[in-house]
Amino acid sequence: MALTGLKLKTNIDSVEQRVFILTNEDVNEEGEITLTVSVAHCDNSWSPKGERLQYYRTESEKDFHVALRKDAAEKEHLITQMSTNPEWNPEGYIKADEELEIKDPAQAFNKVLKNFKND
Repeated sequence: MALTGLKLKTNIDSVEQRVFILTNEDVNEEGEITLTVSVAHCDNSWSPKGERLQYYRTESEKDFHVALRKDAAEKEHLITQMSTNPEWNPEGYIKADEELEIKDPAQAFNKVLKNFKND
């Protein structure tokens, strides 16, 4: 499992939307990959809220997150503090959510998994 945190600017002044993208990779006996992608909108403390969107892809977890993070970093949406697997981040890119009290990504990841499992 891997997690990417995004903080997106909206069309409304000073309103930002926090989103987690959680993936789980499964490889069948033939070596075909199924990647389950779950997208959760979060409150200001990064707790997932409401219904989650789930869809499937046929690429590796690493390839998905590397491409997602590259695109998000170019738009300054990627929050590395809220993303696992830092080796998948674009080189030299680091961005934190300054409003967040949690500074440890492992703590954030565990919090998200707990919320995903409780729903």
